[in-house]
Amino acid sequence: MKYLFPLMIVLILFLSGCSGNSAGQAAIAKTRAAQLTAAAATIGSATSPAIGMTPDQVLKLWSYPEEIRQDNISGEQWLYPNNQSVFFENGTVSKVQN
Repeated sequence: MKYLFPLMIVLILFLSGCSGNSAGQAAIAKTRAAQLTAAAATIGSATSPAIGMTPDQVLKLWSYPEEIRQDNISGEQWLYPNNQSVFFENGTVSKVQN
């Protein structure tokens, strides 16, 4: 009986922490779904990578880059001939430079 109260407190804290994260995760999932929808709409007729595309989609369009630069702050940069670059953040294209 003397362990019931501390056990209840721990259980309440655990459950409240679990429910707080689901709203944030749902918002992230919704944003990601919107990015993928936008990318899917443009990939069919695209000749150039678009914001929101995945690395696989870029590879299908432009093949492998000549060089890949890693940056812990802004993500990854793929370098192509003719000074073309594709920038990735969080697994999707964030910028295309022609």
